[in-house]
Amino acid sequence: MTPAALERIEIVVPGRDDSRQVFAQVAAVYADRQVELTEKGHILVMAPAGLEAAYNSGEALGQLANWATQGKQGKAFNAKAGFFITPHENRSPDAAWVSNERLESIPKAERTGLRIRRGLR
Repeated sequence: MTPAALERIEIVVPGRDDSRQVFAQVAAVYADRQVELTEKGHILVMAPAGLEAAYNSGEALGQLANWATQGKQGKAFNAKAGFFITPHENRSPDAAWVSNERLESIPKAERTGLRIRRGLR
């Protein structure tokens, strides 16, 4: 594998109404990588994390998951979860928490493409 194969890739989808569909297609092609969609319609295919970054993400997720399990008020998610924080922006934080109330408001059929909006718990 060449070093270029591990670099971050940015795909610009200029002024298209179907940027979410293009995003879904790119995410399917790069299923083994973290893929995000910016508000400007740029699709980011992230490079794999280094050891330190992966360790820190794991620690954050572990602590968040423990807290979520103890409190039973919501669920913790890893970086594989994509969250639409605006209608056209999908981000994948290293660790995220979503309240049970918010999760229950999303129909089960839509939970494979989770749509959480900023400010909603």
